[in-house]
Amino acid sequence: IGSISKYTDFPDYETDNSRSYIVGRYHSNGPRLHEFIQEMNREVLSHYDCMTVGEANGSDIEEAKKYTDASRQELNMIFTFEHMDIDTEQNSPNGKWQIKPFDVVALKKTMTMWQSALMNVGWNTLYFENHDQPRVISRWGNDGELRKQCAKAFATVLHGMKGTPFIYQGEEIGMVNSDMPLEMYDDLEIKNAYRELVVENKTMSEKEFLKAVAKKGRDHARTPMQWNAGKHAGFTAGDPWIAVNSRYQDINVEESLEDKDSIFYYYQKLIQLRKQYKIMVYGDFQLLQENDRQIFSYLREYQGEKLLVVVNMSEDKALFEVPPELIHEHWKVLITNYSHERADLKSICLEPYEAVMGISI
Repeated sequence: IGSISKYTDFPDYETDNSRSYIVGRYHSNGPRLHEFIQEMNREVLSHYDCMTVGEANGSDIEEAKKYTDASRQELNMIFTFEHMDIDTEQNSPNGKWQIKPFDVVALKKTMTMWQSALMNVGWNTLYFENHDQPRVISRWGNDGELRKQCAKAFATVLHGMKGTPFIYQGEEIGMVNSDMPLEMYDDLEIKNAYRELVVENKTMSEKEFLKAVAKKGRDHARTPMQWNAGKHAGFTAGDPWIAVNSRYQDINVEESLEDKDSIFYYYQKLIQLRKQYKIMVYGDFQLLQENDRQIFSYLREYQGEKLLVVVNMSEDKALFEVPPELIHEHWKVLITNYSHERADLKSICLEPYEAVMGISI
């Protein structure tokens, strides 16, 4: 939606000709963008009891406020993309395929920036996966022996924040990236990038490119939904457009429904908590331990109530100590992804990918 208003004077981009094409400021946020959206709201959207969300490419915080400030009567919320670039080396000729390791500090910084900016005006979308993004636990976490704990950890981080969570198909059962050779990928983005970067420009080796695609390729989110351990994961009796993920016999809906400790039931409980506790909807957001390289922790506050979210985003144990200003609070644990009991949250040694959410009592 961010591209519906064009710069009709057709300005040229300034370039040194080192890049074959540019996507930049003239592609979105044109001069009449918000005029058009307000017209759409006035003439169409306002006539219905509906919720609107825009894929607002090229939007910074100030644009996001224009879209989502209720007084402007445009959209309810927009998808933003900055947190999806934290594992990309910026200004590389290889674009998104020049990957760098996951950095929880960078993730905290970006998500906190948006939480703070839209705190009292507008509304956030909360997501880690969609049709254009790979499976988050394969991309930034552990999709092996810690798959379930990791999936629950990322879910806890997201569902405790202010905004509306979006769950992509398969995310709620912990689907993972596929293990495919290059010729089995269907995405034109991958095919074109291979030709440009590996074959023609030789800015990446084939090995480097395949490693990046295994992490960030869009096709990982586009494999058929895994319903059961039967043929084609129960998705179709015919031939699907792309191969079913090879792990479908272990990761599928049927298995998730039979496992009382499954990722699916954890998601259900998180959603139930959001409906039960107003603080999870309306509470202010405050990041804790912003420079901790393992723990993602934050505080929500609403009408004298406090909600504490503490998540170890690493494969190693991590020590969490409650900040001094919260030392006298007592906490009731609402949800955790490990079976051991947590009597309080003041000083705890977190297991790998352990997540705990508590409310003040």
